[in-house]
Amino acid sequence: MPAGGGAAQRFACAGRYGGAGICGGADVRLLLRRVIQKAPAAGAARLPAGDGADALVPAIVDAVGERFVRWYESRPPDVGATVARAIQAFQRHGSWDSASADVAAALGERAAGNGALMRTLPVSFFWPDDPARTIAVSRALTRMTHPAPHAEWCSAYYNLLVLRLLRGEGPLDAAMDAAAADMRRIAPDLEATGLWAHVRAAGRLSRGAVENPTGYSVRTLIAALWAVLQGATAEEAIVLAANLGGDADTVAAVAGGLAGAVWGGEALPRRWVGALGDRGEGRMATPLGRARAAWAAEVADVLEDRPGRGMGWSGQKGRG
Repeated sequence: MPAGGGAAQRFACAGRYGGAGICGGADVRLLLRRVIQKAPAAGAARLPAGDGADALVPAIVDAVGERFVRWYESRPPDVGATVARAIQAFQRHGSWDSASADVAAALGERAAGNGALMRTLPVSFFWPDDPARTIAVSRALTRMTHPAPHAEWCSAYYNLLVLRLLRGEGPLDAAMDAAAADMRRIAPDLEATGLWAHVRAAGRLSRGAVENPTGYSVRTLIAALWAVLQGATAEEAIVLAANLGGDADTVAAVAGGLAGAVWGGEALPRRWVGALGDRGEGRMATPLGRARAAWAAEVADVLEDRPGRGMGWSGQKGRG
């Protein structure tokens, strides 16, 4: 399965397909506009080394959490139950640590829904040479609303897989193995979940084995991988995913992110892009480097005065 198109097209396509991967309707790219450190002149959007890198993860959670709350208070339609529970818990406690603990206590393993998996794909775009940072941010953003090891594993693995595909490290089978090796090396605490053997077998499953996937993150990831491994084109893969039934919109969004990274922007059917008007064409035309630089510049002021205005990842009381 070839990875078509250059990095810019693959980025635009992944962002476009994965743009359906939402937190109840909030475009994930808008959420991440507030999380990237002020970049050097080249717009590399890199994290600082050492303690600075560790300190930025809570700032990322802070910024995304602020957007979550504003979005939720706008009364959007079709909010996932687990996401709603987490945001309501944050509104009570003013701390994402406490909110996460509340959700984990109430739901246990049932917190491993696919809501975080479908919204975190843009994490793959910003640290192409730093899989450890990609894993750390993916896990932190997942824990905010879906504090379960299976959910963390799926988000981190999916984002590593897209990262490797965007670097041109296909085909998909090889990238899957490489991303799994990264997970074993960088996040050994998640190895106890034992998910890799199931995920690796996705391409060998029958259609009947993946039909009607539930909202469980592992089922969603396996169904999305199956569709992309089976599809001969991006369109075929996405349509396959959407027609599996079950939680079809989320499965198709996750499959779409992979399809964009595998086949590139030129593979997206023009009738799909045309249905979005100028907005769709604009997304397709955005090169990765320019997008990184623009997002970094847009959030520089947020991160520069982040001390004192945090919303409480580490037990600090947020704003009322």
